[in-house]
Amino acid sequence: MTFEILIQDDSRIRGGVRGPGWLASLVLIGCLLPLIGCVQNEMIYEVTIRPTPSGFERSLVVWRQETVTRSDEHGGSKEVSLRTEEQALLEAVYGTGRIEGYRHHFRRQFGQQIPNDIGGAGMLTCSQSSLGRSYYYQEGFRGHFISRDERQAYHEAIDQFFDHVTQWLRFEWNHNDTVQPAAHTEQLVDTIDQTLRNDAHRLLNLLLVLRASQSLRSVDEQDVSGELLLSQFLLERGYVDGKQLVRLIGGEPQVGGDHALRDALVSFLARKSGIPEQAEVLRQLRQWLEDSARFNAYLEQTPEYQQMLQAASDAGAEPPEVELVAYQPLMEHLLPLLFTHSPNSLTIRLQTEHEPFATNGQWDPASGEVVWVKRLPDRNAVGTSLLPKIVMAQWSIPNQAFQTRLFGAVEFNDKRLANYHVWLDRLDAPRQTQWNATLDQLAEATEAERRRQAFEKLQGIVASADEVDAEATQFLDLISKQPP
Repeated sequence: MTFEILIQDDSRIRGGVRGPGWLASLVLIGCLLPLIGCVQNEMIYEVTIRPTPSGFERSLVVWRQETVTRSDEHGGSKEVSLRTEEQALLEAVYGTGRIEGYRHHFRRQFGQQIPNDIGGAGMLTCSQSSLGRSYYYQEGFRGHFISRDERQAYHEAIDQFFDHVTQWLRFEWNHNDTVQPAAHTEQLVDTIDQTLRNDAHRLLNLLLVLRASQSLRSVDEQDVSGELLLSQFLLERGYVDGKQLVRLIGGEPQVGGDHALRDALVSFLARKSGIPEQAEVLRQLRQWLEDSARFNAYLEQTPEYQQMLQAASDAGAEPPEVELVAYQPLMEHLLPLLFTHSPNSLTIRLQTEHEPFATNGQWDPASGEVVWVKRLPDRNAVGTSLLPKIVMAQWSIPNQAFQTRLFGAVEFNDKRLANYHVWLDRLDAPRQTQWNATLDQLAEATEAERRRQAFEKLQGIVASADEVDAEATQFLDLISKQPP
């Protein structure tokens, strides 16, 4: 399911936010979606890459599929037109393509650089010599490498929220004459300010790790699921007991909704602070959590909200929701972590002729292709913590006829041939030219003296190189053992 209703227009969230129970409202929306129906727009990309003498040919078939998920007969899937911006972006890369139904077909020749058509970057390189060809392909799709500033903004959003909560509670207990004095108030605020705040930061770090692991590995490959990691965190930190954990893992709905969440939170604070659960200070907190009016009244007096009011007035806009003072940073920075999804499908077929000696894809011997199937986030997903989906393959195609003349058999293949080309590429241009010409002479030479002279030239080139590579040494050793 997609969460476009939540992400693309966050004003809908803001309109429904009413105090500290806003997260429970999001959970409620998620529970109701199967009943009211949701629309999933899936982009499907099928890419075929074929190496050419000058680079590679890239073919792309793309279409959009709309799926309506409902519990009645009105659900179903159908192909629909591409969005205008998607089509324009692809045509800017490939030119005008061919359209069959709702499917767009594109094809174009490229050099080494992968085009930014689906979203990302990559390369396909070929090193060629008399011994054969070695290829390396790598491409990353969408995703995001989180910067230090972004990570800091996540943590600052948490700190800003807890700053407001603790300042509000201190105001109520220390400066509000209508509140009955109670013992343990500072003890409780310190627990919220330290224990809860620190756990929120720990949970954020866990979310970032989970998103990264989901990017790097498929669900079937993960040793520990995200649900288990989260439940382990809640168990270790004392937020749930054994029975609650069993209900959590089993997916049993919580009876009592917000009341159950508030009771669990107050019980946790009692345990962590050492305050008796029936203490007056906890009774007051539970009551205030049930009614957000007191929190909102505090937020209305903050300088941040006064600035928001002034900005709205200057723009001739409606006054903003007061809850945004506390929750807007959380929504802007943390909602993408909670609701990041990958609704789009990508299939890549790389024609290699020979089986790669290194790849993270699946080799299909029948077609001579490496195949990858991936899920991608939306092209315009903002703030996603998913890493790019990276595919790679490395393979070699030996020149069997030339190597057989030179060595009597194919001696350089797969990684060995690739390493040979790495060494050859490190030679400067004059040495490369001399090496290749001498190698051709050696392969054609039939007289022992001519082979000896060519062999000595090759030895001289290796000796004059900046580095003596193991592959070059092995290469010379093989030649020296060949009969004249």
